[in-house]
Amino acid sequence: MIRVILSLIVCSARLPLAAQEQRPPITGIAHVRLYSTDLYKSREFYTHVLGLAHGTAGCIAVTRPCFTVNDHQQIELVQVTAGAPENLLAEVAFATPDIEQMHRYLLAHKANPGTVTKDRNGVQHFELRDPEGNP
Repeated sequence: MIRVILSLIVCSARLPLAAQEQRPPITGIAHVRLYSTDLYKSREFYTHVLGLAHGTAGCIAVTRPCFTVNDHQQIELVQVTAGAPENLLAEVAFATPDIEQMHRYLLAHKANPGTVTKDRNGVQHFELRDPEGNP
């Protein structure tokens, strides 16, 4: 019995790091950040048309216009300063219950995630770009 266990340990040690690291679940989208060419019209749309609350609990310490979708999701707006970009999507943030494991998983898959830091709300996060360069 001991030989079998030792054999399994030796075999698993030889697996590539990517095969050893399991991806933790992605439980949703935490926030979406959009560029806006007209913050007034955007605020009107998100508050009066969609009925989202402006600047509530999930948006504490966010310095840009922020609208709460629910307890775990927000939409943030960033004013375009010069000429609208082709893509008005500035950022998508995914939620996971284990950020450290997600960070290790992405490192193992050579996705080049940034350093894990905390924002003003105490929420841990890191930055990452997809193959197209989207944050």
